[in-house]
Amino acid sequence: CTHDLKGNLLSVNEAASELTGYSRERLLQMNMSELLAPEVRERFDAYLTEIKMKGQANGILKIQTAAGEIRYWEYHNTLRTGPDAPIVRGMAYDITKRMQAEKELRASREQMRALAGRLQAVREEERTQIAREIHDELGGALTGLKIDFSFLTRAALKMKNETERTPLLAGMDSMIKSIDATIHTVRRIAMELRPGVLDDLGLVAALEWQLKDFEKRTGIRCEFFPPMEEISLDADLSTALFRIFQEALTNVARHSGATEVRVRLRADADSATLEVEDNGKGIEQEKALSSKSLGLLGMRERAQMFGGRIAVAGTSGIGTKVTVEIPPVEKRKMDRDQEGAAE
Repeated sequence: CTHDLKGNLLSVNEAASELTGYSRERLLQMNMSELLAPEVRERFDAYLTEIKMKGQANGILKIQTAAGEIRYWEYHNTLRTGPDAPIVRGMAYDITKRMQAEKELRASREQMRALAGRLQAVREEERTQIAREIHDELGGALTGLKIDFSFLTRAALKMKNETERTPLLAGMDSMIKSIDATIHTVRRIAMELRPGVLDDLGLVAALEWQLKDFEKRTGIRCEFFPPMEEISLDADLSTALFRIFQEALTNVARHSGATEVRVRLRADADSATLEVEDNGKGIEQEKALSSKSLGLLGMRERAQMFGGRIAVAGTSGIGTKVTVEIPPVEKRKMDRDQEGAAE
């Protein structure tokens, strides 16, 4: 088709008639804006301005046919010199089926993401419950057992027969040490399942605690650079960032060969950036993007639940840097709105 700089149609072909449901004669009496779905007609002035300023415009149109059916066109229009005045020559392709398929795919992805989010939430709830039961039930039982052995030890100390008393005390001392080691193991397992510091003191304290524990276990020197100001992220986002952080440290310990790790957190009430950088051998780009890297895939999925992204950059002999960026709530809403704008 062609139209003037006000949008009045000057020429159309048979395909335009077939796709819109209007006769060619009727189309030549219409303005291009009348073909648009009512809810997007306000954008037509911006389209005309773009044509005048740039000499071309490309994009997707939401069309309403004569029968009221919604269709989508991909258009490529250019400004040309006409016999009397400039005209716009346009070509459009009906991409309705493609748009519907993309819409269904987006909906499917959102459903899968929602399902994954729900599964993660349920998982965290179960971990919290199991951690609490382990700490309260097993920890309490072991503590009680230790107290009972302490009473028995005192009783054994009163035995007059040294030949019987000495090996008995040695055996009981060994058992108390075993109980202490078991209590320590129970506490460690409970903390790994769900660190209470995350719920009680927040993300910054939890990251710092985890990093100190990692340094103690691995011998890798660690530095933590917290936000300058106190933050209070919501519980779900804090949990996601903490789990991503744990996985990043696991990768450092397993694969990097690093001797130093630096962690930085920048955050406010609804957005965050977390960086985990090591001085190891550096991850290869192929591995960073591989579908077999389940740990990285899990990290990316957690970030995507909040509209975020993860970048993994490795330099051979220098190290690897993992950057997690969670955009502000307003940006997440805007991205979702833009995804649905053409629908």
